Order: sequence, then C-alpha cells, then structure tokens
Amino acid sequence: MFNDKRRGDIWWAQDTAHKREDTCLIRGDRPVVIVSSDEVNCNTRIITVVPLTSSPAQLARGDGTYDQVLLTGYGAPSMALTRQVHAVDTDDLTEYRGHLTDADMLRLDAVLRRALGV
Repeated sequence: MFNDKRRGDIWWAQDTAHKREDTCLIRGDRPVVIVSSDEVNCNTRIITVVPLTSSPAQLARGDGTYDQVLLTGYGAPSMALTRQVHAVDTDDLTEYRGHLTDADMLRLDAVLRRALGV
C-alpha cells in the first residue's frame, strides 16, 4: 500500500500553492476531506480533496446549497466547498482529524456530483 489516506478521511492540509492575493480560491492551511477512491489513494501520492471552512459567511449560507455541505461533529462546524475540489500531494496532509460518517459521505457525494455535473 502506498499510503494510509482513505476516502472520507479529514486531514489538516498545508497550503503550499502560491496563489495571488486577489483570487477567490480558498487559501491557507485548513482541513480537507479526501474524496478520491481508495484504489487511487493507495497507488499515487496525488489525491483529490474538498476543502473545509468554518467561515461565518459560508456557514450563514446554510446546508444544501448547490455547492456546500454542512459538517458537524468533527470539531468546529464546517462547510465542505465542493466547488473548490482539487488535487494535493499526500505530503501536504499533515494531521489526521477524523473520518466522515457514511451518512455525511453520501451527502457530500450528492453535492459533489451536482457541483461537477456528473
């Protein structure tokens, strides 16, 4: 097995990308949920994640919008921002934070499919 990262895991990610200050992309070190398949995760260092935010503005938008899923029970209430799904190197995942319940993973999958049009 290449690594121990699993679909549904929540990890703290270091933001090593250099992004412009005026971008609307989410920036900074933050928790992420792994959404790539375990088969992929075991065979490569590059995996797909959805960033989480505890921003009051994002939380105020509420659950069930076209691109967000409210997650509670994993520390501070957070929104999974499926519109900002991206790839990371597993070396940037520094601390395991937990694992989504099956119900939360199903909710995340549904919104991710809607956001990506698949």
